[in-house]
Amino acid sequence: MRGPPASTSAIGRPGRQKMAGVSRHSGHHGRYGPVMLAEAIAAALDRVNDPCSIAAGRPLSVRRMGLVRAWRIEAGVLYVTFAVTFPGCTMAPHFMEAARTELLKIDGISAVETRLDTDYVWTPDVMVAPPVVMRGTPQAWRMTRAD
Repeated sequence: MRGPPASTSAIGRPGRQKMAGVSRHSGHHGRYGPVMLAEAIAAALDRVNDPCSIAAGRPLSVRRMGLVRAWRIEAGVLYVTFAVTFPGCTMAPHFMEAARTELLKIDGISAVETRLDTDYVWTPDVMVAPPVVMRGTPQAWRMTRAD
């Protein structure tokens, strides 16, 4: 499987809301223009949650977590490159398949090819999501009440 080249620009970086990877001359976009198609792709990726963020009780989409490195479209085929939060992640195949399923629902996308960028080192600063604000007292259940 051939994926996007490493030089394809990333999406979802902080301060950068521009969707990268849409070629304005890449062919049929179904009922969408290039900008609408980029928005539809972003919305589909926002419907796929990162399994580890769910387990941590702070569900975030793979896009908002910064796990979508890049994407491009060629002749109706969408190529998406993903990253993981740490090298030993075993959940990548699951969220990549969930993303593929969501992305195939978009009119104008005939196929989705996904790949994992194993050389990329993820850090929290690539998250699109605002920082999580913790409320309450951490581990309040450990505190004992003085009577």
